[in-house]
Amino acid sequence: MLRFMKRSLSCSLIFTMAVTCVILIASGCDKSADVDRSATAAASPVSGSDAVATDDSPRDVNSNSTTPATADQTLSRRATAAIDRKSNGPTIEFQEKTHDFGSIWDIEEKTYRFSFTNNGDDTLVIDKELKTSCGCTAAEPDKYVFEPGESGSIGITFKPKGHGRQAKTITVNSNATNEPKITLVIQSDIKQFVKVEPYILKFDNVRTGQRHTRIVKLTSVDPTFEVLDVQSKQRNMTARLIETQSGPAPMDSAQPSEPKLIEITLDENAQWGQVFGAVSVKTRGRLPGASASVDHDVNITVNATVYNNLLPDLPYLQAGRVETGDSFEKVCRLTSRDGRPFNITNIQLSGSTVPGMTVETIALDEPGVSGYGIVLKGDSGTYVGGIRGMVNITTDMPGDETVNIRVAGIVVDPEQQNTPVTPRRISPPTQATSTPPAGPSERP
Repeated sequence: MLRFMKRSLSCSLIFTMAVTCVILIASGCDKSADVDRSATAAASPVSGSDAVATDDSPRDVNSNSTTPATADQTLSRRATAAIDRKSNGPTIEFQEKTHDFGSIWDIEEKTYRFSFTNNGDDTLVIDKELKTSCGCTAAEPDKYVFEPGESGSIGITFKPKGHGRQAKTITVNSNATNEPKITLVIQSDIKQFVKVEPYILKFDNVRTGQRHTRIVKLTSVDPTFEVLDVQSKQRNMTARLIETQSGPAPMDSAQPSEPKLIEITLDENAQWGQVFGAVSVKTRGRLPGASASVDHDVNITVNATVYNNLLPDLPYLQAGRVETGDSFEKVCRLTSRDGRPFNITNIQLSGSTVPGMTVETIALDEPGVSGYGIVLKGDSGTYVGGIRGMVNITTDMPGDETVNIRVAGIVVDPEQQNTPVTPRRISPPTQATSTPPAGPSERP
């Protein structure tokens, strides 16, 4: 009996201890939950109908309720925010793209600055290679890298040449997203300080072995202007100032100066074919209203076609403008002035820039005409660039034993010309072919 009572007491003690542990554990959990609720309430004191959803607990912001937003609404809101934060890149905005200097003298150097601003939100980089349409125009920016909101300018220096209304272009490339390629234009009406007549001196169809002379007149707005020196830049061509008997005009004269006469001579040793030359004349005078004299170099352009008895109907074998992948064929007639018959004993094409280009002859079958057709053939293939070469002809005509005809033309790639301009990632600056006259053939 006593053993039974001890066993019962032990079981009661064990049961009591177990119940006590359960109660203590439950009480600890309730306190932890209260602490979590207190922390949440402190972070979000607004409750009820005024509660606002947090980013971590997406809710419908268009509703006053705390109902969680759908997944589509959450994605839409995030996409809108991403678009708002998207960069527009650098942009370039010029205040003006055209400037007119008005009426200017050809001895006046002119300058101008085209101002612009980077209105984008990224760094603008100007390409170092600013392209101008003429060697008389130079362009350079004040620097090449511009941060968002920063302004700058392109400086232009113009040294006018020629006369009359002129327009020159400056191409500016950059990494701008709005206009990666911009063309600036300068315009002017150019007046000649020294006027040249004729502006281009021509010797047309003059014979070889003979001397030929032409006269060029120079006049100036300064009646007292002087010719200091005359120089020919072409072999077999000479030039000199012809002294006149009239004295200098009065200093206060409002009339143009008396003409200065320049004699240009093409001597008997000028080669057959096209001759190009230039004569440089150094002058000195004053602009209207100026007190100081200035020196001014005048260039006279000289063109000549020098032939003997054999005459080509074209000064060049003109291939013209050819697109890549196209074939071409051009013909130049070579005949005698007096109708005397002659033979071509050999013909060759030298210095060809187009692979596989050939030349051949065909006899002209025309009454009273003695001559040949010089036929140029070629296939541009993948070549792009100038069509150049020289047709070397040997004949039995006395005085015309050797005849040379130049080849001219160009091959262009139409796809490259039609390619749209896109913004670029620019880093900041840190043997001969011949055929005998008897029949066409190709010789590699």
